[in-house]
Order: sequence, then structure tokens, then C-alpha cells
Amino acid sequence: MAARNTPAATIVAVDLQDSRLALATELGATHTVNSGETDMLEAIAEICGGPADYVLDCTGNIKVIEQAADAVGLLGTFILVGGAPAEARFSVDHMRTLFGKTVVGTLGGSSTSHELIPGLIKLYQAGRFPFDRLVTVYDFDEIDKAIHDAHEGGTIKAVLRVSDI
Repeated sequence: MAARNTPAATIVAVDLQDSRLALATELGATHTVNSGETDMLEAIAEICGGPADYVLDCTGNIKVIEQAADAVGLLGTFILVGGAPAEARFSVDHMRTLFGKTVVGTLGGSSTSHELIPGLIKLYQAGRFPFDRLVTVYDFDEIDKAIHDAHEGGTIKAVLRVSDI
């Protein structure tokens, strides 16, 4: 959704779940790659005609992070969004990074909340950022279903509703 609101012409979503890839297409991805079925690096290179200019990792999975870093080309930018476990470390190819690759982390969209949140609300109101499509609300007694759905692709973001006890 965020990339759709930029000048990006090619937006590739990569996931293991076909249901998430279908939603990504609805929300702005121009291409999708199921990395459980296709080599992510080869697919991105084919779609982009070479390495990508920008890659965002939202998984926090070290193996995926290292692969995603390799998908970025010269003078490209690799952005870490997903949170890996505390003390987790990853490595990047020195030579590829030496030729101008930027690796940067982002927290809260790298903006201040008093700027970002009103901007996202305006995009939502304009129908350009339907974040509610990513959220499924579960009652607290459905916690096992929420965990299952999050792992199996039934939801992007599981939110637990805690009612009065």
C-alpha cells in the first residue's frame, strides 16, 4: 500500500502465502512471488530486469533479510522494517555493499507520529491506504485461532480484543 502511494512503477510482493500475495495484488503490488515455490532473487531480477532499486524486509527473519539484501542492486536501498529477535545479526556481501548499496532501518515509517498518523489517516480517508484490510480482530478466547491464522496466512495482523473481566 505504501509503495502504491509513491512513484514506483514496479512493486513486487514476496511471501510464502498465496492468500497474502493475492491481497498484495489488490492493494497495489504489480507482481508477486511465492518464495516457497520460486527463487526470490531470480524472480526479482527477471521482473525488474536486474536487481531492485529498493527492497523492504518486513519479516525480521534473518535468512530472508540476507536474501533480500542480495536483491538490491548498485546504489540501491535496503530497508529493514520487520523486527528480528534481540541480538540477531545478519551479514551482507561486502563488495556489493561497497558499490553504493545503502542499508537502513526504519521505525514508524521514519517519521514523527504527529506528521505520519494524520498523513496516513488522510490517505485512508481518500481510499489510498486501506490498512483495515490487513487487520483481523479476535476476541481474547480466540487467541489460538489468531496465532494459527497469523502463521497460516489467514490474516496479516491479528489483533486481540480484551473485554472486561
